[in-house]
Amino acid sequence: MLCLALLTLSVPAPLPPLSPLSPLSMFMQQSTTAATSQNFNSALLAKLTGNFYLTGLSNLNVKGCGSCAPPLVVVASCTMFTDTVCGEAPSATTVTFAGIESGFCVKADGSDENSGVVKLAEGDHQTDAKKQECLNKCAAYAGATGCEVIWNQDNRGCYVHTSTVITRGNGAGNHNCWISAPLKVAVLFAPMDNGFCVKADGVDENSGVVKLAEGDHQTDAKKKECAAKCAAYAGATGCEVIWGQDNRGCYVHTSTAIARGNNVANHNCWVSVALRAPGYFKGKENGFCVKSDGSDENAGVTQLTSEDTDTAEKQAACIAKCSQFPNFTGCEAIWNQGNRGCYVHTSTVITRGNGVGNHACWIKQ
Repeated sequence: MLCLALLTLSVPAPLPPLSPLSPLSMFMQQSTTAATSQNFNSALLAKLTGNFYLTGLSNLNVKGCGSCAPPLVVVASCTMFTDTVCGEAPSATTVTFAGIESGFCVKADGSDENSGVVKLAEGDHQTDAKKQECLNKCAAYAGATGCEVIWNQDNRGCYVHTSTVITRGNGAGNHNCWISAPLKVAVLFAPMDNGFCVKADGVDENSGVVKLAEGDHQTDAKKKECAAKCAAYAGATGCEVIWGQDNRGCYVHTSTAIARGNNVANHNCWVSVALRAPGYFKGKENGFCVKSDGSDENAGVTQLTSEDTDTAEKQAACIAKCSQFPNFTGCEAIWNQGNRGCYVHTSTVITRGNGVGNHACWIKQ
């Protein structure tokens, strides 16, 4: 089928006539949650339906992407679109993101990821409004796995990530990072348990539970869908799916008292790494991690953060990061000195902390 430019005045006989715009209807959906709330913010998605055709959109100043064949689909983040092939509507996508994090998006080991990065907009993106604008652009980008804003430096702008190896923000100034919810599931939650989420003593925890979706969640696809919803929920500490009974659905937990699943049928539970991580390690020891003879071990050590790690909250976050690092064997926190930060060990020769001040050590169980 041939296409007709929107502004064409004459219509060749073989082509269908342009319909008037009066039948045009618009449906808009937008999440109004502020970017700083750490809840997912969906992209503005508008669907325009009508029997009209567009071509040559790259030559038109259109804020949107279109197709020759109805319905015309417009994605809010698009400002330019190459010549449209008649009958091929562009795919409108929305990606869910977990909460906003300080710093630029990095791999689990803290190294930068420059592969699969596309700059979507220029300029400073420091205000809530600009961050939301960037997040909307990223959410509408096919294959997005992360989103990043930068301000007050030469590479300022809005960037989308498509690499699957990013896991977190690294705390660097003048940057914010969002990781896609599906990708964040693997970072935020420990492996799935059977049963519903309970406390360490096996008692049910009904405080801080929010139902996110109705219906059975028995299939792998539905479980992944639920886990992604939970990962995008501010303050999530766990996730739970239920099927084959009256309270079937997808639930997010926000209580810090949950510890595990209880093996009850028709349920699955995910507990956040932050809550589960202490169980991966022996008790906290003072000092830095050393070998059995007391000598230091600097091989297989990776710095994950560069801030003081002296509070209980920061140390909990540190061991959570360490527990997600491939082949971790220990974790170390340092504060009030030049090499302050959170470090993960992968050497198998560390056995204990040596009692030195301003340090804490955890050895893997």
